[in-house]
Amino acid sequence: MGIDVRLETENAEPIGEPLYDQSGRLASALADAKGSQISFIDPYGNTVFNQLQLPLLVKELEAVLRNVAVPSRDHLSGVIELLRQGLERPHVYARFIGD
Repeated sequence: MGIDVRLETENAEPIGEPLYDQSGRLASALADAKGSQISFIDPYGNTVFNQLQLPLLVKELEAVLRNVAVPSRDHLSGVIELLRQGLERPHVYARFIGD
């Protein structure tokens, strides 16, 4: 089970390249993670975060990153970098696409 991640405009048009997760690395990294934003990521459905939620989501994922083993750490770092691209842009959404 994988959770793909992409940034989108307000019209759901992709911004940049999405990150695909065929190996389930993100779901594995988030399995025991706690946080006010990460707890809402649905590994079986779609979860969308808006630009107001994005900074807190990035901080929570950075905290999770400290306790994650490689190769999940490498994938999670890529997710964080993708999300950071949306921090300074208006009308950006992060979509997590579960299996």
